Amino acid sequence: MNAITAQLDLLIRARGGLIHVVARDEAALEPCWPQLTLPLFSWDIARGWRDTEADRGSVVAALQRVRQHRGAGLFLLRDVHPYLMRPLEHSAVIRELKNLAAELPRDRQTLILITPQPCLPIDLWEQCPVLEVPSPSPRRSGTRFSSLSPPGRRN
Repeated sequence: MNAITAQLDLLIRARGGLIHVVARDEAALEPCWPQLTLPLFSWDIARGWRDTEADRGSVVAALQRVRQHRGAGLFLLRDVHPYLMRPLEHSAVIRELKNLAAELPRDRQTLILITPQPCLPIDLWEQCPVLEVPSPSPRRSGTRFSSLSPPGRRN
């Protein structure tokens, strides 16, 4: 179990209903999910829920499914950063996240918000721990850059 998986596992076992994972490279998280012991449900704005393709384009509908689920589970929500970054425009989403943060631990459920940057609104600070995943360096990712050019220019 790598360090990120161990930290996620600890936060989940602590029965937090809501976890904010900051990861520029979502693919770096993929090895973590199979190592966690709860059933996994994954959603993104373009494809909806991975198992049913339902609720495409609607965070509110995705949160409804989380609320209605019975039994243990991990719910991964990607692409929520635009909603978190503008809480006044998306107050219903923020309110539902607060509600779920309190309700989910009763049924061994955890909602994991995956975003490319820290963007948790102040309303959720107390209910939601933040786990920052370091970005892979060019050396760790196996990619080397000999030079960098400004956008729009090629060497």
